Amino acid sequence: MSCTTLVLVKSFLIKMMIVRTTMNHYISVQIVMGFGLNMTNKSMRFMTTMRTRRKQQGLSEFNKKRRLEDNSKDADVELFDNNAVADSQSTKSNSKSSQCSRSKRGRTQMHCLAMQRVQGVKQDVELNELGQPIGKAGTQLQSYIGVLAREKVKITFETWHNVPEDVKEDIWESVNLSFNVDSSWRDSCISSANDKWRQFKTKLTNEYVYGRADSPEEMQTPPEKYPSISQTEWTTFIIS
Repeated sequence: MSCTTLVLVKSFLIKMMIVRTTMNHYISVQIVMGFGLNMTNKSMRFMTTMRTRRKQQGLSEFNKKRRLEDNSKDADVELFDNNAVADSQSTKSNSKSSQCSRSKRGRTQMHCLAMQRVQGVKQDVELNELGQPIGKAGTQLQSYIGVLAREKVKITFETWHNVPEDVKEDIWESVNLSFNVDSSWRDSCISSANDKWRQFKTKLTNEYVYGRADSPEEMQTPPEKYPSISQTEWTTFIIS
């Protein structure tokens, strides 16, 4: 082999070694770059994930704090509303209690007098020089007559003269079952029942007819405090 050929072969081998070395270096660089890029991507994803978690945690804490504040405000508002409602209900309750005590007074008194009749107890009634009942028994007698007038005499009668005599006699007999009163006082008793019955009708007209003029549907219903008044009786009364 000539010297020229040896030189060419040696030159070729050197070039091949340089190319191989270059390729190995390139491959190593690519591997390192790829690994670094991969690590960079993972790091970025990790950082993004952490930022997202911190943001979510911060938002969760913010929402939790906001809910606590809102709940606190709602609790304050609810407490205020409950207090207002309680005050309103208390006022209404006191008003209804007062009305209830008045409306039940007559029935309670009738019940007490009925119990006394069962026990055979009558209250003695004294009359003054004008023939008027006096004292505690006299006051209870007049009140009891008012109850009897409301309970026994229908409000559909146009006048007292239209009230049957047996109804009037029933009032007098009821009085005598609970009170010891002179028989001469019968006419005065019936007259007192007449006055109280007319007063009762006037009260019903003013409070439950004229007083409910703005509420026609409510006006059609008889007053609850007077259960002795039927729906038919009340309907006849308001159109008469």
